[in-house]
Amino acid sequence: RNRNNTNVTAQFIQGRRELVVWMREIVEVLDLHKSTLHTACNYLDRVVLHEEVPLIESFDVLVIACLRLGAKQCEKESHVPSARVFAEHCTPRYGERDVARME
Repeated sequence: RNRNNTNVTAQFIQGRRELVVWMREIVEVLDLHKSTLHTACNYLDRVVLHEEVPLIESFDVLVIACLRLGAKQCEKESHVPSARVFAEHCTPRYGERDVARME
């Protein structure tokens, strides 16, 4: 692991609880299954802890992309919110394209 990724991992571990609470709130607002939340948390952990992740200011777009992937895996296709709907839960600097690219 390079030093940059070690910093990202440490930052993630410190804030993981808050991220999961936020993810749960989004799942509830969008009326998604709990399995979507669990799958998204698994994706998030795997990406941050096992992949080379660039240093990012915020995990918002990564969290949202993991939720969207979790929804694609666990929800009926007709119930998967669009990338635009998910992007509405990110900080304003991220949009639909950012969510799609992060997926």
